[in-house]
Amino acid sequence: MWELPTLSLDQAKDLMSKDFGRELVKFAVAHMTHFTFGVVNSKGYAEIRSATCFFLKTPRKLLVVTAKP
Repeated sequence: MWELPTLSLDQAKDLMSKDFGRELVKFAVAHMTHFTFGVVNSKGYAEIRSATCFFLKTPRKLLVVTAKP
């Protein structure tokens, strides 16, 4: 298994400020969507929540990936 390279914060900022960063942001935005779902709170009432996410299809599952756990 290979390891991802480690970047300092300054190196990451520099990388993202160039063409690579601009293309990465365009790619990410083109593949994300708005996702609305409901949860039941501790009082038993349904609450509507939303998040941005993307879908990842593996050979066995379809996953929804979002930043908030």
